[in-house]
Amino acid sequence: MKRQMAFVGTWNGNLVRRLAALVAALLCLGIGMAQAAETKNLKGVALIIGQSKYEHIAPLPNPANDARDMAKMLTDLGFDARSVTDRDAAKLKRDLERFTEDAEGADVAFIYYSGHGIEAGGENYLVPVDADVSSLRDADKALVPISAVMDALKTTVPVTIVLLDACRTNPFPAGAAVRHAPTASASPIGAGGLEPVRGAKALGNAPTADESLGTVVGFAAEPGRPALDGAAGENSPYAAALLRHLAAMKGTEFGSVMRMVTEEVYLDTKAKQRPWVNESLRRLLYSASHQRNRPATTG
Repeated sequence: MKRQMAFVGTWNGNLVRRLAALVAALLCLGIGMAQAAETKNLKGVALIIGQSKYEHIAPLPNPANDARDMAKMLTDLGFDARSVTDRDAAKLKRDLERFTEDAEGADVAFIYYSGHGIEAGGENYLVPVDADVSSLRDADKALVPISAVMDALKTTVPVTIVLLDACRTNPFPAGAAVRHAPTASASPIGAGGLEPVRGAKALGNAPTADESLGTVVGFAAEPGRPALDGAAGENSPYAAALLRHLAAMKGTEFGSVMRMVTEEVYLDTKAKQRPWVNESLRRLLYSASHQRNRPATTG
């Protein structure tokens, strides 16, 4: 009788262990399913702008190349991408307004801008190809403030990414100032590149009840430092690094990709240029693991 009880006890012990293993496996499966549920394919839209043929200020040879190559790369990554080049003030503003409207319902809005950009009074401006010195007298109409674009996108899209290869030296005469209507107050133009630190304050307002997941604003160079355009007929150092690393990210977290871009530009330019990123994302953002898939995010 004792042997029989011992045998039963051993069999019950094995059963308990098997049940425990089964429960553990089910728990792992449940955790995996929960994690998978937190990762979803997202709809991404992109606007790529290349400004090369300036009419009254120094032309730039490479932005058109940058825009063409970026549009192809983002399309391959699964974005619905639209590329425009050499836009005057009216067309550039209309492109951005249209993009803001079309982005509604998307999960990620991506803007890449290559061309002249200036900073004045804490605001960063995109410079249309028809800009001249007279454009500075009413900058709000003749130039395109970046903060206005960002504010508009934050009301329609959960995640906004803006990459600005626009930190080139001031193309206007030394001592020129930007005037703002209706006060006509004047602000001197920064001698170097864009100013992420001051501009980022306007771009990084606290999220409201719109469920925004945040923004990424990438600048080709550090605050107040100019960026290089690269050899004529090629890509700028910043565009070349973006093309290489974004195309190859395939599941790598976006912040890590941007750090690789920064390191490559810094090394390739022999420490003359270091890209800068202002990020306020509340989720990790990944690219899909193969072409034509949408970007993905995890909680």
